[in-house]
Parts: sequence; C-alpha cells; structure tokens
Amino acid sequence: MLHQIKWLWDNIDANLHRRHILALVICVITCGLTLVNPALTQKLVDDVIVAQNPEPLLKLLAIMLAVQGVRLGLRYYMIITMERDAQNLVYNLRCKLFTRLQYNDMAFFDRNRAGDLMTRLSADLDWCRHFTSYIDYRIIDSVCVFLFTTIYLFCVSWKLTLLLVIVTPMLMLITKLYSSHVRPRFIAMRDRLSEMNTAAQENIAGNRVVKAFAREEYEKEQFDRRNQAFMESNLSINKLWLSFFPFIELLANAMMLITVFVGGLFIAQGIARFLHRRFNLGTDVIVGINHQFFGGEQYLHLIHACKLAHGIFYLARTGGAVHASDFPAIAGAGDVFRERWRAGTCAVAATVVGVLYRG
Repeated sequence: MLHQIKWLWDNIDANLHRRHILALVICVITCGLTLVNPALTQKLVDDVIVAQNPEPLLKLLAIMLAVQGVRLGLRYYMIITMERDAQNLVYNLRCKLFTRLQYNDMAFFDRNRAGDLMTRLSADLDWCRHFTSYIDYRIIDSVCVFLFTTIYLFCVSWKLTLLLVIVTPMLMLITKLYSSHVRPRFIAMRDRLSEMNTAAQENIAGNRVVKAFAREEYEKEQFDRRNQAFMESNLSINKLWLSFFPFIELLANAMMLITVFVGGLFIAQGIARFLHRRFNLGTDVIVGINHQFFGGEQYLHLIHACKLAHGIFYLARTGGAVHASDFPAIAGAGDVFRERWRAGTCAVAATVVGVLYRG
C-alpha cells in the first residue's frame, strides 16, 4: 500500500509537493479547530444558560463565529489545492500511460485486453484522482480528530475514556478481517468490468461485421452474460459487507452505551461532576470517526484506490517496449509510425497480389 502511495506522490510535479504538504498541515489545523466550538458550546451552557448570566453571550458567539469562519476559509483553500494537485497527477499519468502504450510491441496488446486498458485509463485513473483529492485528507481528518478528542476526554475522566478506547482495537480487527475477505472480490469485480468493457468496445468497433453476419442476438447474449457476472460480483461484495455490518455498527455505537451507563454510574457515585456535558461532546465525535474510518468506509476506499493504483503502476512499468532507438535510420516517432504503416501496406499488397495470381 505504501509503495503505491509513494508512486502516486512521485507522479505529482515536484514544485507542487510543498503546496500539497501545506494542505495536509491545514487539514490537521482544521481538525483541531473542530473541537473549539463544542468546547465553547459547553462553556456557553455552563456560564450563560445555567448561571443565568447573559454578559459573556455575545463574546462567546463572536469567538465561535470567528473560529468557524477561519476554519471554513482554510478548508476551502485546502480542498481547492488538493483537487488541483489531483488533476496534475491524472494529467501526468495519462501522458505517461499513453506514451507507454504507443511504444509497446504487439505482444503486449495480445496479453492485455482492450477493455482492460481502457478501464485503467479511465475509471482507475479517476480513483487515483479521488484518492489524492479526497481519501488522503479524510483519513487524516479521522485520525487527528480521534486523537484530539481522546486526549480531551482523558483530561476529563481517564477511567471512562479508557473504556471507550478499548472498543477501537476490536473494531479495527473486524475491519482488517473484512478487508482480507473483500480484497479478492474487488479483484474479481475489476476483471468482470474489464471483460464487459472489452465486449462493448469490440462490438462498437466491429458493428458492421456483426450486422453483416446477423450476429446481433448472439452478441447481445454474450454481453448480457458479462453484465450479469459483473452485477453478481458487486452483489457478492455487498453481501459480504452486510455480514460484517452488524458487528461494526454495534461496536461503533457501543461507546455511546458505555458513556450513558458507566458515565451515569460515575455521576451517581459522585466520582465525576458535569461529566455528561463534556462527554456528549467527545463521544459523538469518536462514534462518528469510528463509524467512518475504522468502520470501513474510508478504509475500504483506501484499499480499493491502492489496488487500482497498483494496476496502473503495472501498466506503466511492464510490457515489451519498442523505442525509436531501435530504428537507427528513422529520426522520430512520426517516422516510426510511417515506417510501420509502409511495411504493413506492402504486406497487404503482397497478399492481394498473391491471391490474384493464384486466382
């Protein structure tokens, strides 16, 4: 996984690396600012509503508005920056892959289906863009907010926080088990998609031949069969998710139950005061982060994006290449194309002459 991420990073222009790192730093800063307004809300309840003291109300509201404005401004710049870097990555990969395809020999195209190549150059590249522009900062969001909230809750009550954090390794274990089962199904789904795209492209390119031999119904049946296989592979992934979902959902929401029962027990015994107000802030955040990241959503997107990036990496690095240096008498790539076209034309002409001569 780290190898694919490093390869994607290397394909972004070097002058954009610092800007992308700055965007990730801004992501961490905005994660910290996420906890400011809930803390101010807790102070607003205690110092204004409960104490019946309206004097600090305007001051607290102004601070909350300023914090939210700064956070949204930084977030806007971060998202725009990461989307631009992602578009730069996709542009570089498209140029590199197309150039690679131009200089591959015929054996490479015999080993790789046309639909598979088209899928890698379209849908798989879009997943690389999605990873660079969205998945990476969402993962940082989840991890940073989880850490910041856990530290905050440890300052409130370390006993109750320890009980909440114990649930997270169990959730990570189930997520890891699910990923090990879903990985081969993602590969199978990718193969079914490639077969379907190959069938569609071949029929579109050879539609005159299909009509000339009246093979429309046969080709329709073949495409329906591939389409059915692709649908079944998607359904198998969804069924696997549904088999793990109850356990993930139960553990992700177990923190709220622990907060209500154990926290209520602590308050009843006088161990902690005002515990419910502060833990309502942190528990909601941890439950959401556990459900989004450790619960499978962002983690599965990460696995899927890295798997598709590995396929693009394989396409960019493998295959027998024919370079212009293999033709010392030819100056450039255009001459290589003309030379190949001339040789192919001569071969076709020789075949036609032979057929006419035998006739």
